[in-house]
Formats: sequence, C-alpha cells, structure tokens
Amino acid sequence: MKPSYQYLLFKSQVFISIISILICFNTASASMASIGLTITVIEPPNCSFVGGNTLNVDFGDVQQDLIDGASYKKTNVNYNLQCTNLSTNLLKMKLSWTNFRVNGVDAIKTNRDNLGIAIYQDNNIVSNNSNIHFIYGAMPSIYAVPIKPSGSMLSDAGDFNAEMIMTIEYQ
Repeated sequence: MKPSYQYLLFKSQVFISIISILICFNTASASMASIGLTITVIEPPNCSFVGGNTLNVDFGDVQQDLIDGASYKKTNVNYNLQCTNLSTNLLKMKLSWTNFRVNGVDAIKTNRDNLGIAIYQDNNIVSNNSNIHFIYGAMPSIYAVPIKPSGSMLSDAGDFNAEMIMTIEYQ
C-alpha cells in the first residue's frame, strides 16, 4: 500500500519545519570565550578516635554528699583524635546527649534518679548540642562532673551510666 499524497505532504512540511528551526538556531550570533579550569582532586579527610568509638569515663567511688556539679570528681574525658588528609585544620566538635536540667545546667541524664553528668570545656559549662570550634592539634579539654539537684539525696546506690555523642565535623 502506497502512502497517500496528504501523508507525504504532511511529512514534507514537518521535515521542512525542522530544517527551518535548525537554520534559525545556527544563524544566531554568539560571543564565545575560552575558560581555563584548574582542578585539584584531593582525598577526603578522615578522622577517627584512636582506641575505638566508645570512650569511658571512670569516676571511681562517688560520695553523694560531696557531689557539687563543679569540682568534685571532675574527670578528664580522654579522647585521642587522629585525622588525615585535612585541607584545613579547622574542626568543629558537637556534644549532644539526653538532657537532664539540673540547677539551671544542662547535664547528661544517667540511669539514676536525680543524678546527671555536667560537661565542661576547660572551666566553662557546655550546653547540650553545643559546638566547640578548634584547630586540629590543639584539642579542647573536655571534663565530666557528677551533678545532682541542690539539697537532694540519691534514692539508691550502685553503678551509674550515661551517654554523650561527640561528633567531629570539618570546617
């Protein structure tokens, strides 16, 4: 069966229209510029805690009547951060935890009623979800201190535990 005259005419018109469009685009004048690019591909930075991702702070025996949330059993949070392939030494440490508000202070909630852990950077209280900006090689000193509401007594004795998440980000 042969195509009809109308089909061939339509096909020709479409073909001519497409050619006309292409000619319009090709005849438009444009300025051209040459752009030179220099790209340096680097390895992604990598930071990890030497000794694993779980850090333990041991307060030893704690006498509840001495808990002051400031100095009694102030214990260094020992972490050893190792980074490679840093393009900058500027880092950010984020500290976050399940919050227990004690005496106007954000503290880490423990498994014991009326007992929390206050976090300090040097001698300054750190709030939950705080960011600490620092330079790699000059790590911030982080301390943990037991804290309880003023005038309260702990209802039971025994071990206690709590969890804080330390996240390191590149700047």
